[in-house]
Amino acid sequence: MRKILPASAAAITLSTGAFAADLPGRAPAIAPAPIFVAMNWTGFYVGAQVGAIQGKDNAQLNVLGVPVAGAAASFNDTAIIGGLHAGYNWQFNSLVVGLELDGNISGLSKTVNRLGLFPFAAGDSVRASSSFEGALVGRVGVAFDNALLYVLGGASMADFNVRYNLPFTVGVTQSNNNTRFGWTVGAGIAYKFAPNWSGRVEYRYANYGSETHAFVAVPALSVRHKVETHRVMFGLSYHFGSPAGAVVAKY
Repeated sequence: MRKILPASAAAITLSTGAFAADLPGRAPAIAPAPIFVAMNWTGFYVGAQVGAIQGKDNAQLNVLGVPVAGAAASFNDTAIIGGLHAGYNWQFNSLVVGLELDGNISGLSKTVNRLGLFPFAAGDSVRASSSFEGALVGRVGVAFDNALLYVLGGASMADFNVRYNLPFTVGVTQSNNNTRFGWTVGAGIAYKFAPNWSGRVEYRYANYGSETHAFVAVPALSVRHKVETHRVMFGLSYHFGSPAGAVVAKY
């Protein structure tokens, strides 16, 4: 027994080692999947913008409501525009939707002598101006890394002021001041250069339809105005509660 037990133990040890040698080696560790980290656009934001705006007002003289052929003029002016904006975004993977409200002050103003319209005399003039434009828009965009490409559309409003100085024709100075409502569309690109800060460049077109001003002294004469604007603006926004790299997608 004393000889058998050591011999058996040695045999078991040798067979175990041989069996272990026949086992396949451990598989190499698999590298973790790459992780893509994008900025988070969800949340409330406020900011300011500045740029240039072009106002177009096509005026047409009417007699008893009928347009007079060749009696038309255009008020075109370009001015600096600037203001404030506030909005909220919701992000679903790379899709970003939101609402934004903005208001801007500009110096649009154009004076045309005679309007180029018969029967206004050479000493007559008309001045068209607008000092405020605002909008409530919806935005839809796609986020790429720190960038956001988006389109927008919604309701727009602007003040529209026309002063008729017609002493040589109808002997009257008349002003028509009101607020015009219309629609706006546009597109832009925003870029988050920090977790809570983004910059953007944006284009918008706004159309305010037409309105007609009748002269109090000569009701048979009226002028119809069709107003639209184009603007390009650069903006800076602060985003509240945006954690750094909050959106994580694993591939």
